[in-house]
Amino acid sequence: MTTIAITATRNVSASEPRIHQALYVIHSQGLVDRAIVGAARGGDCLAAVDALALGFTVHTVVPGDWGQLCPHWSVFLRTVGMEAPHTTTYELMKREAGSVAYRHRNERMVVLADAGLLAFPDRGPQVPYSGVTMTINIAHRMGKPVQSVSLHE
Repeated sequence: MTTIAITATRNVSASEPRIHQALYVIHSQGLVDRAIVGAARGGDCLAAVDALALGFTVHTVVPGDWGQLCPHWSVFLRTVGMEAPHTTTYELMKREAGSVAYRHRNERMVVLADAGLLAFPDRGPQVPYSGVTMTINIAHRMGKPVQSVSLHE
C-alpha cells in the first residue's frame, strides 16, 4: 500500500475542488491508495472526506491538543460508542498542549507516508507559522517529496 500524508489550511470552503482534483489525479493513476490526514477542521476534514469518496484508505492521526479539531472528531472523542468520522483507521497522539501537539502529529503523519506529502496551503507563498508550513518543513527535513497546491491565489 502506497501512502501519502495530506496537510491543508483550515481556511477552506466546504467544497474545495482543488483538493478533490489533486486526490483524484494521484488515485486514478494508481500512485497512491492510502492517505494520512490530521483531523483538524477545514482542509484536513475535507481532504479525508474526498479521499474516502475516491476510494482511498484513510488513516487519521489525531493531535494531542483537541482545540482545532474538525467538529466531527470533537464529537466523536467525547461520545461513547460512536463510529470514527471520515476515516478507515485512526490513532490518538498523547495529550499535549498547543503547537507541540501539532508538531508531534505532523511528524507522525510524515513518517507514515512513504510517498511523501501533499500540501494545500492557503496561498502560494507559505505563511511562516502555519501548520501547513510546519509539515512541509518536516517533510523536507526527512527527505520526503512534497507536492503543493495553493488553494487561494
